[in-house]
Amino acid sequence: MSNNYSIFTSDLDNWADPQKACLFSVNFYDSTGYNYRYTGEDNQFYPFRVDLPQQQNTLAKRWYFGTYRRDVINSDRGGSTSIEFYLRCNGQLNLKLFQFLGVPIGGEFLDEEQRLKHVEFNKRFDKIEIISRDNTFEGGNIYTLYNCNVEKVSMTTMDASSDDILKLTASITYDTFDVYPSEEGKYRDD
Repeated sequence: MSNNYSIFTSDLDNWADPQKACLFSVNFYDSTGYNYRYTGEDNQFYPFRVDLPQQQNTLAKRWYFGTYRRDVINSDRGGSTSIEFYLRCNGQLNLKLFQFLGVPIGGEFLDEEQRLKHVEFNKRFDKIEIISRDNTFEGGNIYTLYNCNVEKVSMTTMDASSDDILKLTASITYDTFDVYPSEEGKYRDD
């Protein structure tokens, strides 16, 4: 008796259709309910790299029918992600990006006394959606991060011996996340 099962004839085990990491967009939602979509035609800057969220499981080792086994006792879906942007030659576009991320700039410091004040870093988003697409742009996944706070904004080092592009990295913490399948233009109802 022969076994006719093959991974090449099974849809469940056929891993020959990988999803590309470069087909994505990012939506930011602030506390007033406005939707900022920074991959559309109306906006001036685009994230080029985003770290997907992670889940950390806590395991407990227990005695079970004469042997040990590990069981999940808690799942932590909170964490942090990094979103990277290219800095632009047009300084006004960079100022818009800094303001969006909560960095105090320009006219916010009017005199020497104000420069010495501690302007608290306070930028929060209700949620951030990372939308990954398949090769046809008709499907994919939506990774939604909830209660997001900008924790750190850092820029790359300038180096006269290099021709690298300057980047800005925003480290953002979130309390939890979820993942849903999506179709382009048909997002999940909240």
